[in-house]
Amino acid sequence: MTAIYKREMKSYFTSLITYFFFAVFFAVQGLLFSYLYQNGSTTIFAIPFAYPLYLTIFLIPLLTMRTISEDKRQKVDQVLLTAPVSVTAVIMGKFLACLTVYAIAISPLLIYQVVAAYFATVNWLLFLYAILGTMLLAATLIACGIFISSLTESTALAAVLTVGANIVLMFIDSIVSMSGVEWLSKITNVIGLMDRYAAFADGVFSIPDVIYYLSFIVVFLFLTVRSVEKRRWA
Repeated sequence: MTAIYKREMKSYFTSLITYFFFAVFFAVQGLLFSYLYQNGSTTIFAIPFAYPLYLTIFLIPLLTMRTISEDKRQKVDQVLLTAPVSVTAVIMGKFLACLTVYAIAISPLLIYQVVAAYFATVNWLLFLYAILGTMLLAATLIACGIFISSLTESTALAAVLTVGANIVLMFIDSIVSMSGVEWLSKITNVIGLMDRYAAFADGVFSIPDVIYYLSFIVVFLFLTVRSVEKRRWA
């Protein structure tokens, strides 16, 4: 798994897409911090987390679209499938590399929080809860994106499908509520990702919410492993 992780990290940092990903995240976070600072706000918390979070809907597919589909297109996956490493280790290496890149993208939030702490008292526990919620939500979307990437050889199609899946996963409760079907709305309110993220952003740490996100991640990664293994025996 370590070798796969290193290979993926190297590929990310030799790709212009990754630097575009960083540039957008850094620019948005920097502009928001500048705006809040100029307006005399000493709490750079809610807004800087919210906007980068919505960016993940469109930017995470840039990270995940090539994870497996590109290997399939270039026939590199055949080498990985015959290598002395399990499919699970391959998928986990790719998943952790994606998550690492995302963590680097939101790292300026920590710098801005340190700057804010110099001028005022900040709630570090609240900040850490929000970071945890953000990483769990991003990990869920990344796992979903990798699964979709395993279903096609087209990186463009994988990106488009992942954007659609991200929108559904994050806003399914809002989408269904517009239908007016009450019983269905109650179900989607339970499974909606954003409601549980809001709890972290409000400073509420809930083990069931952590387990909920981890369950999504495990399911998507399991489906990815099965999808890749199916190709091995095809």
